[in-house]
Amino acid sequence: MKNIIRISFSFIFCFYFTAVGQNNSAAIKSEGISKMQSGRYGEAIDLLNRYISANPQEASGYNLRGLCFEKRGEYEQAVYDFRSARKIKSNDKEINENLSRTTKAWYSLLYNKIEGHKREIAIDPSVAVNYLEIGKSYKNLGEWQLAEDWYDQYLLRDDASSDEIIRYTEILAKNGHIQKGEPILKRYCERFPNDHRLWSRYGYFTMWLGKIKIAIEAFENALALRPYFKEAMDGLDQALGKGYVYTINDTTARYNRATGQIESRKKAHEYLVDTYFRTIRNNPTDYFTRYKLVDELLKVNRLEEAFQQVTYLNKNDSTNAEKSYEYFTHVSAIRDSIYEARIEEYKTELVSNPNNTEALRELAYYYAKLQFYDDAIEKYEKYLAIMPQDTASTYSYALALSANREFTRAMEVTDELLKRNSSNNKYKLLRAQLGVWTLHDTDLSAEYLKDILSQEPQNVDALMSAITLKTVKREFDEAEEYLTQLKSFYTDENVIVKFESDLEFAKMRAEQERIMRLVDEGRQLAAQGDCQGAVGKFDEYMTYADPSSLVKIEYADLNVCAKNYDKALETYNEILDADS
Repeated sequence: MKNIIRISFSFIFCFYFTAVGQNNSAAIKSEGISKMQSGRYGEAIDLLNRYISANPQEASGYNLRGLCFEKRGEYEQAVYDFRSARKIKSNDKEINENLSRTTKAWYSLLYNKIEGHKREIAIDPSVAVNYLEIGKSYKNLGEWQLAEDWYDQYLLRDDASSDEIIRYTEILAKNGHIQKGEPILKRYCERFPNDHRLWSRYGYFTMWLGKIKIAIEAFENALALRPYFKEAMDGLDQALGKGYVYTINDTTARYNRATGQIESRKKAHEYLVDTYFRTIRNNPTDYFTRYKLVDELLKVNRLEEAFQQVTYLNKNDSTNAEKSYEYFTHVSAIRDSIYEARIEEYKTELVSNPNNTEALRELAYYYAKLQFYDDAIEKYEKYLAIMPQDTASTYSYALALSANREFTRAMEVTDELLKRNSSNNKYKLLRAQLGVWTLHDTDLSAEYLKDILSQEPQNVDALMSAITLKTVKREFDEAEEYLTQLKSFYTDENVIVKFESDLEFAKMRAEQERIMRLVDEGRQLAAQGDCQGAVGKFDEYMTYADPSSLVKIEYADLNVCAKNYDKALETYNEILDADS
């Protein structure tokens, strides 16, 4: 009996709070509708967010919020909300009409956006972002082949972010162009080795091509970076023979049904690699953590980053010279063997297919990584003769020329890149650095560095180049300002101390040269018959320097010429006393 009473009480208790929750939700929805009726759509959206969170299976919440977004002209969010509502109530006439109306409005905006960017391209075809925006617009329209074509044009003109490569490969997957996407993903996994999404996507593409071993390794790399990443877990299961159907989704962002917003995906938590990177950014001389970072990077096959770290350690960790050298040789051996194998792979591919531009470009890339710059330059030149519009590879070509100390050619290539895209800060920085290294066109270098730092005040490479340039030009006040700017956030004491030392030495040298010029200026005045003016220059010189006996004799003679006989006699006596 007691049990029956207890169960009955629990049922009543649960029913009571369920009823209260439903009443609260109804009140929130009612208030949201009231805000809509008074035209306060932003406040209505906030209320409807709460309603949808409490009632995710109610179509009315999405429908009402979609109407709010429509009134605010936010058609993309409106379409997503009406689609969510239709999934729940597919036969609802009002929802279907709302979806049809907003889809037409959104698509109209997208087509107008496309035409606008096409006009921009007609004015200046070198601006890469216009091609990207057209590609994204066609993707939203579901015009997958057109989206791919415009993304292709974008990638020829700029280095893409990992987000854009994810979107691009989604388009390729929709179009069934898996073989085309696989080498691109491979390259970008090497360029962004800490992006778990790229590794996961590379896993799917290689798996679809039957390269199961490579796919398993790629999925494992993704999961090492981001454990429990569902897309990679599902892919690994499938690669290992456990059935699962992969659905192509945009993993760069997600539509939050609770808020109606398109949001970037958030990191679940910080992993060891990220922790170690953050630690050494705050304290670059924490070599102990840097060694641990190298170990973690090797575990997830992030070879290029591991190589950068051991190069730094080998150069800076003098207290553990044997350990740093051991790490450097170990990582270098692993990295070099893998890159050499890839070089052989692409060389073999070019023997069987000499027109394979992708293999030619990749071969140049790996030659440059291994510092075989002559070979890299040769391959880039062959590739660019076929694909001159590929600005990303043209930039890599300029970098290879620069690393090979072919500065004049590197300048010419970079100048050509700047003609195509005068606002690209990477091109400006390289051109400025070339000017600093060669002391050629230093005013142009100063202009480019100023432009970059006005947009990116914490660009370390630009600041270092600016400090060096201003020091060489003996514009010491500006060099000090740039150094202060660098010290405000950059914590590598070795670098800071070197810049401070170089600046102080340059100041001392400039001062010594200024003092020595006083003697020359005095002699010039004496030759012009201005003996008193010459004496003044020598007086100033001797306040800074301890003159030799020859300079003192010259000074005494000048005083005779200027009829300063007492001073001349005093100086002659000093010379005689010093010689006795």
